[in-house]
Amino acid sequence: MLDVASPLGILREFTLVISSDGVRHNCRIVWVKESVWAFPSYRIENLETAINADHREDGMSRFVIALMICLTTSGAMARASGQAQARLVPLSSDQYSRFSPAIRSALEMAKRACGDEYITVRNGFLRYLQGAPGEEFTAVHFDEIGCARRAELCSSNRCLHRVFVIRAGLQREVWRGKVSEIDMSIVAGIPSIKVHCGGYDHSCCRRLIWNGSRFR
Repeated sequence: MLDVASPLGILREFTLVISSDGVRHNCRIVWVKESVWAFPSYRIENLETAINADHREDGMSRFVIALMICLTTSGAMARASGQAQARLVPLSSDQYSRFSPAIRSALEMAKRACGDEYITVRNGFLRYLQGAPGEEFTAVHFDEIGCARRAELCSSNRCLHRVFVIRAGLQREVWRGKVSEIDMSIVAGIPSIKVHCGGYDHSCCRRLIWNGSRFR
């Protein structure tokens, strides 16, 4: 996991080089939570960007950082570890302009339903999962979006969540529901969504598998 000041300019695939040890780790982004990026280890062809560790840091610190970023895992997870930022902040016009039309439309829908003048968000309102080559999933978590009329998006313990896929330059919605939380992950090489109901209600807790068109 890597904390960054801004996601702008960060490659989705790179090679981490610890110069003092000569160790190289091939890394690929699997989820993004605003300023937090997570990477499991993958074999990467024809792409190499060197990131040199600070010589002044001790060897153990560099090892821990490399392990956190490039640890090989059995399933790539899209849900961020740690708590999202509690404070709502206005979404800047620059940030908004970088979103796809489908994501902007989803945010505008929420703003109209809530009767808000501005879109306010917390870290983690968008999360990403890399699927097959050329395929990326984006989850919009409306519990992390400000809303004056909260009941329009959420009930007592469930909120709207929507998932989009982009493929061949086209993005479309492939799942939506009012639940406590969803986790996107890669299970046995296949994208999936784990749906959480919250509390002791297990009636809707289930795992949905991507069939190439929808999550079922």
